[in-house]
Amino acid sequence: MFKKCTDSFSPCIVLLLATSSAAIALHSFDEWGVTQVDVRRLTYAWTITNFSFCDQETGEMIESPAFSTGDDDEHKWQLQLYPKGYNRNYSDYLTLFLKHVSGNKVKVMFNLALLNGYNKIANVKSLPNTFSPSATRNGYYQFIESSSIYNKAYALLPDDRLTMIVEIFMNVRLVNISGHCTVKSSKVAEEAHYDNFAKLLDNKLFSDVLLLAGDEVFEAHKAILASVSPVLKEELRKSVHNDTKSILHIPYTDAETFKEVLRFIYSGKVENIKNVAKELLIAADRFEIQQLKSLCEEVLCQNLNTENAVDTLYVAENYKAESLREQASNFIVAHASEVTSSIGFKTMEVLHPHPMLRIFRSLTNATQT
Repeated sequence: MFKKCTDSFSPCIVLLLATSSAAIALHSFDEWGVTQVDVRRLTYAWTITNFSFCDQETGEMIESPAFSTGDDDEHKWQLQLYPKGYNRNYSDYLTLFLKHVSGNKVKVMFNLALLNGYNKIANVKSLPNTFSPSATRNGYYQFIESSSIYNKAYALLPDDRLTMIVEIFMNVRLVNISGHCTVKSSKVAEEAHYDNFAKLLDNKLFSDVLLLAGDEVFEAHKAILASVSPVLKEELRKSVHNDTKSILHIPYTDAETFKEVLRFIYSGKVENIKNVAKELLIAADRFEIQQLKSLCEEVLCQNLNTENAVDTLYVAENYKAESLREQASNFIVAHASEVTSSIGFKTMEVLHPHPMLRIFRSLTNATQT
């Protein structure tokens, strides 16, 4: 929920732009579409020093400085604290509100909390709310009992400082993505391996090869491996032997990825493919398992977003995934401004400073000006 601020007793703002990609069921669709809901997250810490000397009466408030996510954000916010309650009905409590100082109507989810002397979040309270010109604030009349604030066991006033935390989630925009996926359906892969001997993967009976990937050893069957992967077939032909089994080293592929390669060879299936699609595509290309490569292309194609588009294009270019390359290129052109301002694009500029990235950024900036 809350992320720790770098300076526990200084106001700080943290911004996170989270991109949510809808999951597409892997069936034989000609066209696909995704609506990304971009959510902006803002956290703010407000500290009042020498809190016990506050002389506000019941019904009198203290306001924090106004804050926002940056100069380009129309939405300004403020915390309002009534140290002795909003009115006489709440005089035994601290009343705390979040106020929408400026900006158009916006729907948010927000959390209010305190930071104690152990640098831990305490007394978290959550509210959904829609702020508008006619409804500018919301919060808690009974946020916390005054007696709890001064109770040393709770450590809510370290050095007589009261620190309040607010976390705000705002829906900032919708981004629509659509395209035509020309890669083979995962249905093809499933049908092609329908009769594979999936149970043999976990059964050492009759296994005749030891595969060393990363720090793990897998037992498998040469005939099954050779029937699916031409590369493994050739490597097995040249492999060394001990008394009973061949031994084959698998370089450049980590154990977890190779485990999923084996799972696909034996069963035509992959667990959590969305999380490992890029690594599996690279492995499938290396071992020349075209059905697995097509399956990974499909998953990557249907999960393109502004953060991963450039990295996906880089993988497609380097591993000859033509359908994926076309989809990623079209997506980047259609969302040029969002892509060039994404963390993913900036990371690729550092890790893989290809001249085309600089040219693309220059063209995008020129178009915007």
